Amino acid sequence: MTLIILKHDAIQRKLTGKIMIRLKDKRFKIVSLKLLCY
Repeated sequence: MTLIILKHDAIQRKLTGKIMIRLKDKRFKIVSLKLLCY
């Protein structure tokens, strides 16, 4: 299992989708996704 944490600047720059595509291209399987805001 692998835990991936995106920093807030990646979310602000709207890179979440591009990062998810890269992970899927590398054959990672996304089992769960949680967005926490502080």
